[in-house]
This record gives sequence, C-alpha cells and structure tokens, in this order.
Amino acid sequence: IPFIIFSPLSASCLFSLTNLSSAMVFVKINKSKSYFKRFQTKFRRRREGKTDYAQRHKLVVQDKNKYQTPKHRLVVRITNRFVITQIVRTGVKGDVTVAAAYSSELPRYGLTVGLKNYSAAYCTGLLLARRLLTSLTQKVTEAGGKTREGNLAEAYKGNVEVTGDMVTFEADEAEHAGQRKKRTYWVAEGDYYTEMDRADDDDHVRRPFRAFLDVGVRATTTGNRLFGALKGAVDGGLDIPHNEKNFPGYDRKAEDADERWDPEEHRRRIFGEQVGEWISAVSDGALGAADGMPARNLQQFSKYAAAGLTEESYPAKLAEVHAAIRADPVAAPKKAFKPSAELAAKTKKTKKIHGDERRAKVAARWEQYQI
Repeated sequence: IPFIIFSPLSASCLFSLTNLSSAMVFVKINKSKSYFKRFQTKFRRRREGKTDYAQRHKLVVQDKNKYQTPKHRLVVRITNRFVITQIVRTGVKGDVTVAAAYSSELPRYGLTVGLKNYSAAYCTGLLLARRLLTSLTQKVTEAGGKTREGNLAEAYKGNVEVTGDMVTFEADEAEHAGQRKKRTYWVAEGDYYTEMDRADDDDHVRRPFRAFLDVGVRATTTGNRLFGALKGAVDGGLDIPHNEKNFPGYDRKAEDADERWDPEEHRRRIFGEQVGEWISAVSDGALGAADGMPARNLQQFSKYAAAGLTEESYPAKLAEVHAAIRADPVAAPKKAFKPSAELAAKTKKTKKIHGDERRAKVAARWEQYQI
C-alpha cells in the first residue's frame, strides 16, 4: 500500500511500506521465536486445574533430618453427593492411601440424608480418625511388665464431648521422652500426658498421629466444609495443625479480639441446628409462592421429612451417629459383586464357533431364502 507524504520543501513523494517499516516500528511482536524456544509446558494436572503443585510440594517434601519418616496428609475432597477423606503418604513410587472413609458409609451408622453438608463432613472425618487409629497396632508393656497388643485408638480417644472449641496445648517435651524443646499438639491434653507417663514402664510410648490438611484446589473460605472434616478428624484423635480462623463462628471483622471466635456457633454447625431451623421454616411455608416464584415447600428438605427428621430430632440423630462411629469404626467387609439378570443379559458374550460351523449356518440361512 503506497503512502503519499506532502512536504513544503518538495513535491509529493511516494514511499513504500517497506521503507516506512525500516524507519519505525508499527507492530510490536510480544511472542517472538526466542519466547517459544524457552517455553516450558506445565504439568498435565496443572493444565487441567486439578493439582496445585506449589501446595503439594510443601505437603510432600520431608525434612532431611527426619530420615525418610513418612509425612502424612489428610486429603479431603467433596463431590456433588459425598465427602471423601483419606490419609495419604508419598513414597518413591507415588502416593499410598493408608486409610479412607466416605460419607456414603454413614447410612450404616444411621444417617441417610444430607451426606455432603458440614455435619456429614464432621462425621466422615471422625470415622476416618477412629478407623485409622484402630488399625495402627503396637505391642504395649504395662506396669507389671506384661505385654499385650494395643492400638492408638485406646491411647488417643479424642474429644468425646463435642463443644466446637479448639483442642490444642503446648507440651513440655523436656519432661517426657527426653526432647529438648516444647511442641504444640492438637490432641486432648489428658490423652497425651496419660500416654507419656507410661515412659517409665514402656520404652516405646505412642505419640499422636500427625497429618497435614490437603485441600486440593478448593478455596479455603471461612466455614468451608473441608474444615468440618478436619474438626471431625481432630476430635477423633488425630494431630492436625490448624487454628480457629477457618471454622464457622469466626468473625475477623469484630473489633474486640475476644469476640472474634464463637465456639457455640461452630457446635451448632456440627450438630446441624441451622439445618433443623430451615426444616421448620420450610414446613411453616417459608418458601411459598411469591413474586411469580412457584412454591418449593414440597421439594425442599423432602428427604429429611421422609426420614422423620425435624428440628429437634436431627441434632439428636447426629449425636447417635457419633456414638455409633466410635463404637465400630472398622470398615464393613466388601460384598461380592453379583450382576443382575438385566446386566448379565447385556454383557453376555456369544460362544465362539468354528469356521465349518459358521459356514454351515450361513448355508442353512441361504437355503431358507431360496424357498
């Protein structure tokens, strides 16, 4: 495309685009050849938005002075229907799942509805903690020198009375097990010192099982259900570092520092009291037809009503579930898979036949068409 430039010193002059481009830059090339030569493709799970590798690196890498001691993490994932909790450690060959609990197991303990809310997340974390500690067995030497088989569940019973408050203390390690500095634990103080006092009779006292919370790519907002599973695991006896800033009932905007944390509000969420209030409100017509919106009273909390759960009975049901989990946390044996008649008919494979038989069948069908 020619450009005509008029000058007072001369007549009109014709310049080509190539001459102008050599004199000045019109388009800046942001991604040059050198950029693409140095481009490094990110990991597949990072491109898919499934793994935060900066977070995973901190959760997986262990201190060298701990001599390959496994570093465990509490993995919490929430799907559209259930809550999944796992205790995972990382080895040379990849991640190894030590224990797992799912909210789909809660109907076995009496809870059949609301399997992904905050209360169900707490129950799932409690189930995981009690199941893991029960599976970790160890030889225990009693005061008289008698040896028996024990586990961590009997040493760390956790917080049996659910208050919603923090469970933490600072232990003086110089008085127990010969350590040289203090350390903070997130377990019941009485359980810890009761176990450490056995050091005179048993050289191998059982320390709390420590894990670190793995939230994945989910946002850690205040009151998130992830922290319901965390609280359940801590009340179940696991040692997981945390603070109250992510629990329901914490208000960071409160002017007085003493008024920021309300454990009672957290306890209400654990026992689902806010859900019970909504159940009563909906039954009284809170979601009736208004402003062109259809009524939703019959749909909302319909499964709760079918299960016979009300504002008064729902918290009581959750307390029964907590007790049932502590009584028998071991996973139920898996049932052998038996396909239904419909599925067997769909997946039935035809019997293989020889070539002579196949040709005979084709010949027989051909004769039928010839009649």
